[in-house]
Amino acid sequence: MQTPEQRLDYLNSRVTSAILHAEHLSLGRERQAAYWEVANLEEEIAMICPAGTVEGDVARHGAITASIEANELVRAYALANRYLSETPSAPGLEELKDEILRKVYGDSR
Repeated sequence: MQTPEQRLDYLNSRVTSAILHAEHLSLGRERQAAYWEVANLEEEIAMICPAGTVEGDVARHGAITASIEANELVRAYALANRYLSETPSAPGLEELKDEILRKVYGDSR
């Protein structure tokens, strides 16, 4: 059985590897799938690390941006709303929410 610290170390190692893998892929389904995995790992880290901590805020931001990269815009928007409801909320989430809306509706909003 892992301690919470060991679990977090394991997840951080996995997410680092997953990000490096995703960044080296060409645009397309394989890259989207790789970012889907990054989003899952970041979301799990966000569940462990509280909002308002550096690691928690980075994980929240990472879960949203990876969801955007995976073209999972509904998921990204839902995560942004969930994380914005936390106190304190991670900085930059409103801007990410705006980015998601621009991707959905175009820049004409």
